[in-house]
Amino acid sequence: MIENGTLSPTGPVLGRGFAVVVLLLCLATALIVGAGHRYGQTLSLGGHSDRTDPMEIVIGDNVLSVPENMIRDAQQRSPAEYASLELYLRWPDLTGYSREATAIFNSRSKSRSLIFVTIERASMSRDMSGRYASVYRPLLREPGISGPSGITLQAFRSDAGYGNELLARGSDDEGGLFVARCLAGAEGRQALAGCERDIRIGNGLSMTYRFPRKMLSQWHTMDSALKKRISSLIR
Repeated sequence: MIENGTLSPTGPVLGRGFAVVVLLLCLATALIVGAGHRYGQTLSLGGHSDRTDPMEIVIGDNVLSVPENMIRDAQQRSPAEYASLELYLRWPDLTGYSREATAIFNSRSKSRSLIFVTIERASMSRDMSGRYASVYRPLLREPGISGPSGITLQAFRSDAGYGNELLARGSDDEGGLFVARCLAGAEGRQALAGCERDIRIGNGLSMTYRFPRKMLSQWHTMDSALKKRISSLIR
């Protein structure tokens, strides 16, 4: 625009400003559409994700590369540092969610084969096996009863503070000790994840995993395979 024979800068400046605003609006729209698509996909999958893209997760001094479909908490499906990480895996593949396995991950399958894993900084110097002699053994009733695959099941004393729980104990061929706590009776048999065990992995990390009590029959294979699978995620 020309005023009094002089070129006014108002026109070009306004033009550039308008272009910037349009560009920002386009970027914002693209982000909203992308987020909406992602959120819609998450809802359609019932909160699960079937994406296998690796997420870089930092816990303590450890960096993990975890497939997105293995991360149970939707809020943790982005690269970041977390105090703990919640995972779920299907046994025996030890893989995350897939559409073909929807019934299993939604607890609608008669075949209970999910393992729930929590990874966090270790708060105790010894894992569950290491705590057996000093912590658990003095609290157990004698004698125990024989369980599957060489497992011994023992009830806790009524004053032990472990309520309706049993301790499952087994030894592998190398003398390694397997220790898990399980819900007793019908409650333990019906629970989606009636047994719990924690082991040490990585650099100062604790891995607590929960599994159906019927899987005690596969304790040796499950324990070693799960430790290997989770350890492989640590970079």
